[in-house]
Amino acid sequence: MALTPDEQSARLAKFDEICVDHPRLKAIISEVASLAADTRSRIRRNQSRLELAGNRPVKLDELWILPIVGPSGAGKSFAIEKIVDAEYKRLPAGSDSIPILPVTLRSSTKSTRQFQRQILEAYEDPSASVILRERDYSEANVNNAIRKIARHRQTSIIVLDEAHNLLAHSRNTSVMGKAIRSLVNDGLFSVVLAGTDEVLPLLREDKELRSRYREGIWLNKLELTPDDCSYFMSFASYFETELISRGIVDHPIGLTETIDDRATLYDMADGVIGIVVRVLRLALLRGFQKEKGVAIDWLDIAKAYRSWLFLNADSKSKTFDPFRSGPRAATKLAMEVQEREAEAAQ
Repeated sequence: MALTPDEQSARLAKFDEICVDHPRLKAIISEVASLAADTRSRIRRNQSRLELAGNRPVKLDELWILPIVGPSGAGKSFAIEKIVDAEYKRLPAGSDSIPILPVTLRSSTKSTRQFQRQILEAYEDPSASVILRERDYSEANVNNAIRKIARHRQTSIIVLDEAHNLLAHSRNTSVMGKAIRSLVNDGLFSVVLAGTDEVLPLLREDKELRSRYREGIWLNKLELTPDDCSYFMSFASYFETELISRGIVDHPIGLTETIDDRATLYDMADGVIGIVVRVLRLALLRGFQKEKGVAIDWLDIAKAYRSWLFLNADSKSKTFDPFRSGPRAATKLAMEVQEREAEAAQ
């Protein structure tokens, strides 16, 4: 018998709780932690200097920009979610602090004023509703208001997720580059810029921004090298194990059972592990309809992939379907090499 909606919801919640502690996630967490410590130190120094100057103008220590760039599904938003959740868990009960403020940028963001409004909305500040209507709008005045909120809420980092949306309707990088630059130059907070490679023009063309960059994290798709193949398949195997051990599915799937299975999985995701997760979640919805327990088979995965591809074709360089034509010869060869090397290492 198919699961009830409540039973389906419970299993989906368990699915969303799976966290694979992979090297890329560790790298992002480590770098953001380092950035936060450095930023807090600079903010304290700036505050002390302002107090000594009687809040008269002083040259503040500038803060930092950390780019995190990779294709959709590479794990940027997932890593940010885990980092923000971990920060909240460390806070004492009743605290209203927001150490790291996540802001998911909209593609409609075209001006500094709209950009500042989204920051205020993320703080749930009531002034966000009127900022666009003010006749005497001043970027500096709004930044000062944001600074007061940031210091009160103890915010050291703002994460601009989907940062490529800043350039969605324009290739003019100067306006949004200036808006981001003002946040770090005025000492409001350090900025994590998380987006696809569509954000690269902003990173490369604004010379003043470049002086504030920390070394970026580049989440390129995994290639067909033995190490990358091993990493990709280890992730997929672990994720399937979690699906079973957490009671999300009742039967094994066999994601990495054969060379053909592994090659098909890689080609489906184009080397991006997050796409595996997204497609499996769609396939799970089909698995809920099975009569003999919740199960996901390759037919469910194929249909889920085509559904995903239909909505995301513009985010991929191809519309190759390994379920129709079989995996690529080069992919199969890479999986064969990986298997031989694994056997030789035993």
